[in-house]
Amino acid sequence: MAVLADNKNVWDNLRAIIPHSYSEKDAENFINLTFEDNPVVIFGIEYEEELSGVIGLLNKKKLTKLRNCITL
Repeated sequence: MAVLADNKNVWDNLRAIIPHSYSEKDAENFINLTFEDNPVVIFGIEYEEELSGVIGLLNKKKLTKLRNCITL
């Protein structure tokens, strides 16, 4: 996940949400944050048995928490 999110082309479309550079610690924090959801609202996208992206729903409270758990 960190490798995908650290790509500048990805960051160009998500700069309001994720930092660039995106570290393994940022990815770990994001994954841990997703485990708090019940029901689950963030999902991994898999292609050819490898993670190729993430999609989900974030309300304002979750977005704020996400921004606070990663290094912007």
